[in-house]
Amino acid sequence: MEIITNNQDDNIGGIATLRFAPGYFFSSLNPLTFNTGYDWITVEVTTESVSFTEKASDSVNLTYQDTQISYTLPKIRPEVHTILNKYRGQRCIVECEDNNGYLRRAGITGLLTLLDQSASGQQAADVNGYGITFAGQQLQPAIFI
Repeated sequence: MEIITNNQDDNIGGIATLRFAPGYFFSSLNPLTFNTGYDWITVEVTTESVSFTEKASDSVNLTYQDTQISYTLPKIRPEVHTILNKYRGQRCIVECEDNNGYLRRAGITGLLTLLDQSASGQQAADVNGYGITFAGQQLQPAIFI
């Protein structure tokens, strides 16, 4: 497992860890099986920097979930920027684990796309942050595993 951010010692409650992997990392989605040599890309995050939203929407033929997972990495290092930039535009499976050990997986029934990353924050000290969003539509809500 590749951890690309430092541990946040003051992260109490909420989502503690976010993991993602592009679709080509997997040989099978049911059961979820990685290709040889691939594993999750792990990001440890602070509670206030992450949002996970799902909203049910209807079309003529079915109900689907609009899913969005957004987070901000403060004070990002150039090497982390380079790693994340490789996956821009990739369709991914995303897991969010909270500090109680509950794990939620999104993207199995509709891979989520890693959208543009950018500097974040309004204050001068915040402009070296990095905002990242996974977004997409799924046939069912994210599952707890």
